[in-house]
Amino acid sequence: MFLNLTRVNNLRREMSEAGIDFSLLKTYPNLFYFLGCNIEGFLLIPQGNKRCILITDARYSLEVRELENKSLKTCLCRKSYLDELAAIFGRSRVSKTVALEPGMPLDIYFKLRKKLQHIKFKPLSLTGRIRAVKDNQEIENIKEAVRITKKSL
Repeated sequence: MFLNLTRVNNLRREMSEAGIDFSLLKTYPNLFYFLGCNIEGFLLIPQGNKRCILITDARYSLEVRELENKSLKTCLCRKSYLDELAAIFGRSRVSKTVALEPGMPLDIYFKLRKKLQHIKFKPLSLTGRIRAVKDNQEIENIKEAVRITKKSL
């Protein structure tokens, strides 16, 4: 389990081209793609070289210990994920643009808009373009899955 910096940097390039300050990821496929583990929560990826922030809860405390490093700050929330996001974005009253992945539940979108009125949310599929191009590790994983499948059949 680790934050895949190559993938994060690919996303940051897409964010830069789209004029996005942050990407907020919530769906399991995207969290797994960037973190390499199944975890529930939010992954906030900022533009530039700032640390990414993973917001999750105490059920994942063991995984979180393995993940935290100089590129990823983890936050075990005590209240709700949305309250933690509000606290992070509430520190700055500067207007920011945040990309929301297409799979973001609509109720979460409305709650975010209500709590963070100074933030501009844009539904963008930045991760889809990145995930469409497979890196070497993904290709090796696919080949291994094919080998295992062939053995089982």
